[in-house]
Amino acid sequence: CCTNSATRKIPSTLRAARNLVPLPASLRVIGSQSFSKWGALAEGNLPEQLEEIGINALSGTALTSVSVPAVQSIKSSAFANCTLLASVELAAGVDSIYSNVFRGCTALCLLKCHSAVPPRAADTFVEASQREHVTLYVPQGSKEAYEASPAWSGFGAVVEFVDETGIRAVRGGQRGASTSKQEMVLYDLSGRRATKHQRGMVVGKGKKTHR
Repeated sequence: CCTNSATRKIPSTLRAARNLVPLPASLRVIGSQSFSKWGALAEGNLPEQLEEIGINALSGTALTSVSVPAVQSIKSSAFANCTLLASVELAAGVDSIYSNVFRGCTALCLLKCHSAVPPRAADTFVEASQREHVTLYVPQGSKEAYEASPAWSGFGAVVEFVDETGIRAVRGGQRGASTSKQEMVLYDLSGRRATKHQRGMVVGKGKKTHR
């Protein structure tokens, strides 16, 4: 069912057998309505190589929490009416969030975003009536930017946290990478930014280096 093409999708013809189809690590797109109203879906860790979550792709499922990797887009109503969904984590590098993504997610109370710059989002990606019940967690130093963005304002509370997992946003040394001409940013094998004089194996620009 899955091919070796550059963009892998879950065909709509598989919906009847989707309880037998695990999400492969190489999956790039979850197509529109791929898992819509599938109550058995409760696993919330999506493949790291995922680039797009389609319209109503995971709506009405039994998800209680979900971690979204650095996708290019989360389409309209992607998680709509997931009434058990309480917490959502968005990796740094998430680019666009469309309207009504979390419409009807009445249990939602925690939204954690790893991007220091507020991702582009429709004002209605979380319903206005639901926002006051949701605590938004953002990287340290970015609270003002989120509160000033119309799409990210109105949450019950905005709390800053120290993000030590920024390496997750690096994909092939391109989108989400943080480097400069003078200095290459390095991380240790726990995903934490390495100090200048740290010894051992570190990672930079996708390569392991011994220091």
